[in-house]
Amino acid sequence: MVRPEVAWNWLKDKLGLGPDDIEIIRDIVYPFPSRIAKQWRVGRVFLAGDAAHTMPPYTGMGACAAMRDATNLAWKLDLVLRGLAGDALLDTYQLEREQQYRPLVHVSVMLCGAVNLSDPEAAKARDAGMRSQPPPPAFFPGPKVGFLHHDADGSVSAPVGDASPQGVVRHDGETGRFDDVLGGGGFSLVAEFDPASALREAQLRQLQTLGIAIGSLAPSSPFYLEDVDGTYRTFFDSQGIKAFIARPDFLLFGLAADEGELRGLVDEVLTGLVPPARER
Repeated sequence: MVRPEVAWNWLKDKLGLGPDDIEIIRDIVYPFPSRIAKQWRVGRVFLAGDAAHTMPPYTGMGACAAMRDATNLAWKLDLVLRGLAGDALLDTYQLEREQQYRPLVHVSVMLCGAVNLSDPEAAKARDAGMRSQPPPPAFFPGPKVGFLHHDADGSVSAPVGDASPQGVVRHDGETGRFDDVLGGGGFSLVAEFDPASALREAQLRQLQTLGIAIGSLAPSSPFYLEDVDGTYRTFFDSQGIKAFIARPDFLLFGLAADEGELRGLVDEVLTGLVPPARER
């Protein structure tokens, strides 16, 4: 398969193309191994993307997984290097990402078998089955381990770990997506009530040191933002909550049903980061 004459014969037979039409830059056989490294971190060295995991390309998630790895690791490195979090936070990187990644590997391997059928009758049956019903909607749930709010029994309940809402808001005369208007890249807190009156002064100060973006649907709040497209009202109503905290990688850290729960959630974030001074 890597001999030039084989490539030219295939191109002529399938597409009617020859040397006058195109130039072959390279021909190579691509293997599709599925591998996951046992250890993604050794000291100051981290693996990400194909260095940490490979899978067949049939879910189109190889490069996506690499970007998710980088996004997960980047905000944790940022906080640790700025002295705002302890080294232990970095150990949640593999824990979270591997749990997200393993199901994708299994799905991709399954699709590999379906795509590469060589039996014509089996391929016809596959095609007929796919045409007879629409494919299920794609859904990639977030991690249910790591730096997230855990219930009393130690579990993580959806939608914690899943992607946070991203709605259109208006604040200080500017209209746009929440992250564009209030600034992305850090933690975010959105509440139906006024976080300024709900949280302790020390909590607010520590959150602002972390660079958190705070939004409130209460017009009297200094953090007021207008929920232009109703994204946050709809989310609050659907979950039966009044506030949420999202991580810098846009995954929901936790939900709060009232002011007291929000104070507890904030303490959980701050304690979970474990600043180096407290580690000593």
